[in-house]
Amino acid sequence: MEGLVEIFKLYGDHLYTKGNHAGAMEQYLKTIGRLEPSYVIKKFLDAQRINQLTAYLQELHKQGLASEDHTTLLLNCYTKLRDTERLNEFLNVKKICLYIYMCIFLFVIY
Repeated sequence: MEGLVEIFKLYGDHLYTKGNHAGAMEQYLKTIGRLEPSYVIKKFLDAQRINQLTAYLQELHKQGLASEDHTTLLLNCYTKLRDTERLNEFLNVKKICLYIYMCIFLFVIY
């Protein structure tokens, strides 16, 4: 499997170099969980590529592999894109998760 991840990474690098950022992101998305996220984030940390960066960060969250820094960066992306719908949806999901964790915690305590 590692060989396949390396192929996705190298092909993503090739597409990125050629200016096909959307195609590169498709390849990098296939490496989530195997390739260090900072490798991809550094490439796309540019206002002109914020849509691809946002897609990558969303997928990190979807797969449960996002850190607090990834969450902060995703929220910043939503803000820069003025995407209030996705921002509100993301925050509502976080509120629901927090509520569930609190309910479980209270249940375990009592």
